[in-house]
Amino acid sequence: MKRHEIISNAGKIVYSHKYTHQNFYLKVHSHNEYELIFFMQGDVSYTVENKKFQLKKYDLIITRPAVFHNLIINSACEYDRYNFLLSPSGEYADILSSISSDVDVINCADDPIIIDSFKKLDFYEENYSEEEFQKVACSLLTEICYKLKYKNDASVQPYKPLPDIIKKAIDYINANLFEIKDISEVSSALFVSKNYFFRVFKQELKISPKKYIINKRLLRAQNLLRAGEKPTAVYLDCGFDNYTSFYKQYVTEFGYPPSQETKN
Repeated sequence: MKRHEIISNAGKIVYSHKYTHQNFYLKVHSHNEYELIFFMQGDVSYTVENKKFQLKKYDLIITRPAVFHNLIINSACEYDRYNFLLSPSGEYADILSSISSDVDVINCADDPIIIDSFKKLDFYEENYSEEEFQKVACSLLTEICYKLKYKNDASVQPYKPLPDIIKKAIDYINANLFEIKDISEVSSALFVSKNYFFRVFKQELKISPKKYIINKRLLRAQNLLRAGEKPTAVYLDCGFDNYTSFYKQYVTEFGYPPSQETKN
């Protein structure tokens, strides 16, 4: 996999192009950045919160900050995709945020400009210096984002909804994220047993309800820390009972302590 970190006027950008013949597993995860994935080939499904898509060639995925998502490799075959991870603020975020939140996957088979823009990245990466590649990549990314903004609704790809209990659970969790003390509160609100709720949630989203809640709280805390708040001031507001627990889980999730966030 080829990977580049680009610092631009629109914030930090991480670009990568992955091609492999091997089957591999990508765990469900979330982050505070926007992500664009341009899918070229493979037998792959994409899940985002309570939606599931079977990807087709030239599908472009828009993943928004703080949503859980996963690429599921269904069978061992050639897998090829381009990826941009974008700062949640700045020019690119402003353009992508203007696209309806109901739009997750857009097929670009009828859009030679977007297809060519991604393919050009390979040529520039092979033939230009790193500094030159970064400048060209930013220009191509700007063009891609604006093309997405004005794509025809007919290009939006349909999805298979996960069981209704998952949507209701996600809606309840998001509305009560910082007040929930135990997952039994969620199961009670849905009028199902705690064990049944845990089993269905874990089966469909590949993550436990508790882990889902903790990670969403950590992402909120990360945003507050990046905005200049102090670690000791955010943990209670984000639903953590004590600072020690918050600190340990923050390090486990991000790989560094909360106090390091503003430095990063």
